[in-house]
Amino acid sequence: MGHIASPAYPKGARWKEVVGLIGVGAGVSQVANATVRAAADGFELAGLDPALRHAVRLLARLPRAAKFDDFPAALRALGLPLHEPPSLFDLVAAVCARVDARHPRTDLSELAHATTGEILTEAFGTTAENLFGVTPDDVQRAAAGYDTPARFAALARRFFARFAVKHLNFYLDREVGRHLGDGKRFPNVAAHNAFRQSLTDHCRLSATAVETLAAEWYSSRQYQTNGNITEASADWLT
Repeated sequence: MGHIASPAYPKGARWKEVVGLIGVGAGVSQVANATVRAAADGFELAGLDPALRHAVRLLARLPRAAKFDDFPAALRALGLPLHEPPSLFDLVAAVCARVDARHPRTDLSELAHATTGEILTEAFGTTAENLFGVTPDDVQRAAAGYDTPARFAALARRFFARFAVKHLNFYLDREVGRHLGDGKRFPNVAAHNAFRQSLTDHCRLSATAVETLAAEWYSSRQYQTNGNITEASADWLT
């Protein structure tokens, strides 16, 4: 696959703690926190991963681009080669392709790619009853709606919560599967799915801090740049 860097799969005493917690039925927050400790190197890499940072920069710049009458030109200024008002699928594909083209393909970049596609599809595709009913005008209007500190912060929180779920599951899925079956932590698929849902809820709650940070950053950056958030000024993870 050409992967040159990946989150290291954890081993040793800290991972044994995770295994033990799953086995005894510990709560999701305990399992999640123990996983972060066991995979500390991988989570540190996630914060520094260039593909993730690039995805976040684009996420921060898309709403203002959607305020321009010539939306395709504004998107081209972001490095997205779109010459017509984009459909939802065209926009999502262009953003993901931009992230892929600029950075090596790694497990972390795959997670960033998947998260970006899912979040943009959800956020910009909710103005019609189904995705196939979303027009280019709907996409632009939905994107422009996130050009406020509060709306951008909600989008950022959703993005990082989804990324956190995917990142935790990267480590947990292999182990959790070993605890599925009669007499085990997850006696059936429903119990396993309930755990996965609880993990998602945990990540959403944990991402509250991101929402506060993102709102403050977006408000400050809009004031400092008069709304013209450049690529250099959009790296709010620093």
